[in-house]
Amino acid sequence: YTVYCKQIMSSSNLESESVEQTQTTADLVVPCFFEPILNFIILAGKSAEMLHVMWKNVSGQSLDRALFKTFHQNMKEYFGEEAEITESDPVPSKVTENDGVSLKSENSDSVVDRLMKLNLHHQLKEDYLTSDPTRTLNYHIDVTKHHSTFDRSVEKCLNPVITELYTFTCGKLIEVLKVEYNLLEQFQRLRQFYLLEAGDVMYEFYSEIFDKIKNKERWKDVSFLNIQLRECCGMNRWPEGIGRFVVAIRPPPTTTTTQGQGSRPRNKAAVDILKDLELHFEVNWPVNIIISGEALDVYKQIFTLLLQVKYAKYSLDNLTFQQLMAPERDDDDNPPVSTRLSSGGTVKDAPKILLSKKAMVLRMRLMHFVNGVHTYIMTRILHSTGLEFESDVSQAKDLDNIVTAHNAYLGKLVERCLLHNKVSMIKEAMMKVLNLSIYFQTAWTQGIDCLRPETLDKMDREFQNCNRFILASLKVAVRRASLPHLDSLLMSLAPTDDV
Repeated sequence: YTVYCKQIMSSSNLESESVEQTQTTADLVVPCFFEPILNFIILAGKSAEMLHVMWKNVSGQSLDRALFKTFHQNMKEYFGEEAEITESDPVPSKVTENDGVSLKSENSDSVVDRLMKLNLHHQLKEDYLTSDPTRTLNYHIDVTKHHSTFDRSVEKCLNPVITELYTFTCGKLIEVLKVEYNLLEQFQRLRQFYLLEAGDVMYEFYSEIFDKIKNKERWKDVSFLNIQLRECCGMNRWPEGIGRFVVAIRPPPTTTTTQGQGSRPRNKAAVDILKDLELHFEVNWPVNIIISGEALDVYKQIFTLLLQVKYAKYSLDNLTFQQLMAPERDDDDNPPVSTRLSSGGTVKDAPKILLSKKAMVLRMRLMHFVNGVHTYIMTRILHSTGLEFESDVSQAKDLDNIVTAHNAYLGKLVERCLLHNKVSMIKEAMMKVLNLSIYFQTAWTQGIDCLRPETLDKMDREFQNCNRFILASLKVAVRRASLPHLDSLLMSLAPTDDV
């Protein structure tokens, strides 16, 4: 048979290329009847190879017969629909000019095709001539009805077989990954630890770290961090998943001076110190095909961002009025400020009363902003996007569908968590507010006597500038419909009359 192929490069490009490149490109050909199912063939082959490496014996109704035998049977059935088979004289030893297939048409006489005679005779001789070898077959095919080309015939007979094998083999691989390699459970562990969906467990873990940072205690201890994580999880809660997670500390980078000597970097901002904390997850083959090293890097970025937001929220939520009113010194001649203010205070305490009210107002503004960002990320982004990802995985038909769905899921998280480059300015302004929350917490805990009005005014101006910039940027993005998911963040941060 003649196989019609389509070269990948066009003929116009081939003329301009060298002889060596032309010969290399000419070998890259795909039969036309393979084009609709080429992807199915590759995916089924990869799935079968992976199952073979896993030592899985793939068996089922779809694999009871060999591929060629099934295709052979389909070809016989396909041509049998149009062929009229009659018994004739014994099979001659040689094919003469008068032997062959009679092609009848309404407007023409019969035409004998000896090649079709031989091929169709070979197709049917195993079944039809087994009982009596002296039989021969004459085929009379009406060309007005049976006019399909070879490509069309192969597509009708081969495509259903390949599609059936693709569905069975790829489905078997997905089943093995889900059942024996716990793919769905590993996705859930990533979301629980990296995306902090295990709220009670992860709260116990990071709250201890935040307290040590607040009290200026040593917390960058790998042994302490890993023990803390395992104690929070407990062997009864996560007996099969906690062993895969390891907490590490990123080594600090060094800067090179003009003399070529390394020096320690400058002090980091308040929330940037959490970038040194890393959470590693061990992934084995074949799950690492889906959860690759690049995917884990994305999870780590989101984990760091969530820790920074949680740190700012934790610092503001745990502020008390007793901390603000703590006296600089407490004796009989100088009673605590809280005692004097609770009894009405004096004229001398009027500036401190006004300053405490300003501090309380600024705290409420910061809490409103941080809580809005926290709610946006944890509910509108992580939860809803996670539900979409679960639906895509459940509908996946092959391994490539799962890989594509997972990469798309991480891409949405990066974009919607403000980690994409096109929203880098919004993220930078947001990080300034988070850092401002930590500085405000430090000033609050020092007490009203140590709080200076100019310091509080500077913090308030910086917050107002960042808040206005973020709101203006969000409004522009929402109006242009370039980032529609930011609409919920705008609704959370903007005053009611400004939405």
